[in-house]
Amino acid sequence: MASLYQVMLMVRDVDRMVRFYRDIVGLRVIFPSEEPEGGFSGENWVELDALGTRLAIHGGGEINGKGATTLSFKVDDVEAVYLSLKQRGCEIEPPAELGPGVFVSKAVDPEGNRLSFDQVAAPDPT
Repeated sequence: MASLYQVMLMVRDVDRMVRFYRDIVGLRVIFPSEEPEGGFSGENWVELDALGTRLAIHGGGEINGKGATTLSFKVDDVEAVYLSLKQRGCEIEPPAELGPGVFVSKAVDPEGNRLSFDQVAAPDPT
C-alpha cells in the first residue's frame, strides 16, 4: 500500500489561500523557501507542511466547486484548536461529539473547501 504524502488543492487565489493555511491554520510554508516580494499572488505552486503530508496550493487550474474537498486534520485538543483558530479570525463551529471519543470542529477556507479538526480518543485496550 502506498502512503499519502501530498494533497493538491486547486485554488483561484493562491496568495489568499496560502495566508489562510499559514496564518490561520498554522501550517509552515516549505516551498518556495522564502515568501516572494509582494506575496504569493504570482506563484502557481506553494507547498505547506502538514506534519507528514504536504498541502500543495495550486493556482490556475479548473475548480470543481465549493465544498468538493474536505481536509481533515488530526489534533490532540480540539477545544484548544477551536479557540486558537477563532481568535485568529477563522469562522469555525464549536467542537461537537460525533460519537464516543470523537470530537470535531468544522470550518471552511476562503474558497469554500471544508475543514475538519478531529480529536479521536485512543481505543480502550480492554
